Formats: sequence, C-alpha cells, structure tokens
Amino acid sequence: MNSKTKVHEWVAINDSRTKATVVTSTNKLLLEYPQMGHVFVCAILVVGIALPFSHANHEDKYLPAVKEAAEKLTPDRFVGDPVLIQSIDRINSKTYYKHLDLVNQGVAIERDISDAGEEIVVIPSKKTRRSKSDIRNRIYLVLKRTPESRKSFYVTYAYVRACLWNDDPQESIDVDGEKIFIEWDLWDDHINDAENARSLGWHKCSSSVFVTCDSKKEEDIFDYSAEVTSTFNLQVFDKGGGVAQPDVKHPEWGVNQVVKSDDEQSFTGSNGEAFNLEEPGDFLDLTMEGGETDTPDDLDFFADLDDPAGSSRSGPDISESELLNRIGWQTQDVPERLLAEMQGAFEHTPFVGFGSCPYKDLNSTDLENIKEPVEAVRFYLFALRTQCSRNHILKLLELFNKGLLTVNGDHSLSIPADNVLAKTPKLTKPEVQDFLRAFETAMFSQVYAAELLEPSVNVTAPDGAKIGRSVFTIVSMALHTMVESREAVPLHYILVIRNLLKTLKSSYVKAVQDNDRVKSCEKCNQIDKDQAFDNVISLKAVQLFITRSLSAVERGLDPYLAYEYFFKRNKNHITEEIKKQIE
Repeated sequence: MNSKTKVHEWVAINDSRTKATVVTSTNKLLLEYPQMGHVFVCAILVVGIALPFSHANHEDKYLPAVKEAAEKLTPDRFVGDPVLIQSIDRINSKTYYKHLDLVNQGVAIERDISDAGEEIVVIPSKKTRRSKSDIRNRIYLVLKRTPESRKSFYVTYAYVRACLWNDDPQESIDVDGEKIFIEWDLWDDHINDAENARSLGWHKCSSSVFVTCDSKKEEDIFDYSAEVTSTFNLQVFDKGGGVAQPDVKHPEWGVNQVVKSDDEQSFTGSNGEAFNLEEPGDFLDLTMEGGETDTPDDLDFFADLDDPAGSSRSGPDISESELLNRIGWQTQDVPERLLAEMQGAFEHTPFVGFGSCPYKDLNSTDLENIKEPVEAVRFYLFALRTQCSRNHILKLLELFNKGLLTVNGDHSLSIPADNVLAKTPKLTKPEVQDFLRAFETAMFSQVYAAELLEPSVNVTAPDGAKIGRSVFTIVSMALHTMVESREAVPLHYILVIRNLLKTLKSSYVKAVQDNDRVKSCEKCNQIDKDQAFDNVISLKAVQLFITRSLSAVERGLDPYLAYEYFFKRNKNHITEEIKKQIE
C-alpha cells in the first residue's frame, strides 16, 4: 500500500451531496446518497453484549449451513481452542457442558437432552428485536466433538454475515437464494490467563502491539448513556438499562461475542461500580529536559537477541505492565514542573509511542535505511517505544520469519498477499494471535511511514479542532484498517475490527489520562487544555463510528467522508457525555 492515508483532508459537506433520503419498509431502513451512487441497507455489523442462545433451532434457516461448515473443519483447526466436557442428566433431561480446568469447574452451558449423541451442536443467538430470517449479526456457538473422547467438545463462535463485493465466491454459501459468509472466532472461556487482554475480554495481548499482556485494569469500559444519533443507521442509541444474560451458568460467558458497542451502558466497570480514573501518581524526570532521552545504539538494541534475559549485559526483560501500563501518553514520565513547556514537544513526530522505552526522534532517513526485516523491527519498535523489550523484539522478528510480514518499497510493512493465514477460514488460537499482531503492525507502519515522509499540514478533527499528531495517526490507522481489512483479509474481517477497537480503547484511556493531567496544570494554557480534551473526543468518536456506521463503509461509502459526517453530527452528544464523566 503506497497511497497515503489522510484524515485531515475533510471535504466540505454540502446538503445536496450527502443529505440522506430515508426509505422505510417493514424490515429495512435505507439510506441513499444521491450523488454518490450508493444505497445502503442499514445494518450494524458489530453489536452489543451477552446475547442469549436459543434452544429452538427449527426456525433458523442458517443453522444447517453453520453445521455443515463446522463438519468440514478438521481437528487441527481447533489447536488452542477451549474444550468442554459433556455431561448428560437423563433424569432431568439436561445436557451440561463443563470446563476442564481446575479454576473453572462449574457448568459453562446448560442445554436440554436433545444434544445427546450429536457430533456437532450449533446454538443460535436469540433475536428479540429482529425477524428470525434477519441475516444481520447472526452469532452461533458451535460445539464439535473431539476425536479423543465422545464426551469432550471443542467450542468456538461462528458469525453469519451477508456476502459483500470482495468475498471469495468459493467461500460463500447459498441459503434460500441468499449468499452468506461464515467467519470463525475464539470462544472466550475466561480462564485465568496471564495473556488475557482487558480491552475486549477474549482478546489476547499477543495479538496487539499496543495492549499489555498483564494489565488487570478494566480500562476498556467507557460507555455511553446519552442519546447519540447514528449517522448511517438513523437510530438513536439506547439509553442503557438491563442487558439480557446468556442461558449459561458461567457469569462472564459470551460477553464480547462480536464487537462490544460503546453506547448502551454508562461509564462503569465490569462489577457495575463507577470507573474512576487512576491518579497520575509520581512521574519520573526525563533523562534530558528537552523531550528526547538517551537512546541505545544498534548493538545495545540487539544485545537481547544474543544474551539471555537476566544476564549481566541485558538484565531482566522489562515487564509488560512496566512497558505499556504507565499512566499517560504524551505526558508519560513528564514531571509537573515541565508539563507546560512539554506541550507540543512531540508534534513533529507522527507518533510518540505507547511504550515506556527511551524516546528517539525518527526521521525519513531512518525510514529509508530499512532494507532488511531486522532493520524494520528496530525502526518500528522505536516508533512504538517498545524497543527495550526482548519479548517485543523476538515476537516481531518471528512474524517476519513466519512469512506474516514483509517490507514494502516505501519501507512500510504488509502481510504478503499469498500468506496462508489470510486464506484460511478458521485460524487456531496461536494463528489468530500472530495474524492480528502482524496486521495491526502493518497498518500502523503504513500510516506512520506515510506521515513521516509527507507530514500532514492540518492535524485536526473533522470540525477543524486541533488534535495531537499521535491521536491523528491513531485515527488515520483506524480508518485505514477499515478499508484494508475489508479488501485484503475479508476472511477475518470481524477479527481485525475487534482487534482495532481494542487498540482504540487503550488509546482512549491514555488520552483521558493526559487530559486529566493537563487540565489541572496551572501553567498550561487554554489552547493546550482544549487540545487535550479534543484528543479524547476524537478517539471516542472513531470508536463509535466503527461500531455504529461500519455497514455503510462496507457497502462502498468512503470511510473518510463517512467519518467526517458522523463526527460533525455526533460531536456535541459525545462531548456532553464525556464531560459528565471525566470533568
């Protein structure tokens, strides 16, 4: 991908070009953009939480297709997937599926006796507000008997969606004249796992370069109770209220089945208590009071590749929590006495980094010197400020060694078009982690490289508000990912979008922490304070845009134009709600 991804070139929207014509019928709501030549069926691809699963399967016309697709999956496609043990209670006509591990010994799923003897059990989600034939957001829990025992079952998710323009025709399935497509996902059994990422529950940190492995904070739950108009669905966001619980014994089962929408709940943690931002605490002085710290040279950087962690040279590897969980983003480690003068210190760089490793200014010469994978690893880990982590160095090198990443002509990275994982319908757990990590790294590198070679002049939100360049880069990466994932890896589209939202939520938390420090800074001017708050608005807006307007983009609407329209229409609502929560 050599074309530059920009967010700042917001096209002035006039009513004649974008005013939506709404056509309502019994089952559909259409949006027409007259001069753009698109008619969009308003569907939310990514939906909310904790959908209950139905026992009445006879009316679901997609269930046989899901079952047939599951039959074709071989056992090697379930490596790393959870396994549940089936227990049949014939006296009470019940079937139970229990966890194998010692931590979660209770019943995960309770069903009736009809499951007895079945090789594959497909449980569809109930659709309380949609017709039973509605294809949108059909989510299925699939249990498939393992070859080792008749009592053990693999468990996974299947998503049924309508086929779109670039889906492989050979992978599509015809159901009563409808072309559907099935995507597969990992089931979240919530076993205590050191790699359990907190931003989207089931996601593992191994799939992201932005989210820590051992963070235990519920930093992802920043939701809304205010009414916000959804641009392309022409619906009003729910004000909150109770969420239907799944028909299972495990309390957290099925919480994030597709993509957690940020619009149904208030700002609360998973325990229902109000989420309080962590206090800034003590910040370390910068090594150099100008903004850039001392940077190790190549020999220091690659020392960890030769010396084991804990040796006299490399020392113990930095923990994931220390690397990615420090409070703040651009204010990270900035002492109070320097906070005012450090405002704007990083506006010359596309991204200040998420990690806590020493900061280094990178320029176009550094980028153009990339010829080999090891040079790309060095460059982009410095950009992320994770270059002091042996774990991150080795993981990124491993992606090159596995053929998941390659260096492009413009020195950015990409997943090779012929990569086998991009063309494999169901990925194993290790493959999911590798694939998502590689795709996210590629998307970041493409936006970062483009901005480094040709910096955007107007770094603003769609309404002209000034935002930080690092926030600008993250928003650019989000919109770029929406396009590239649909075009390049349609088999894993939902997986990629969920992973993207995880990163956006982590970015949002860091922006909130920055805003918290800057707004209480006595020497900081109002311009700096306004920008810190607009950073928060932009990151929340792009999350909401993805969860609420993705279907329009899927059907051909330019994502930058769509985001502009969405942002301008919803900014006041988003701003009001955020002010209630963090000011």
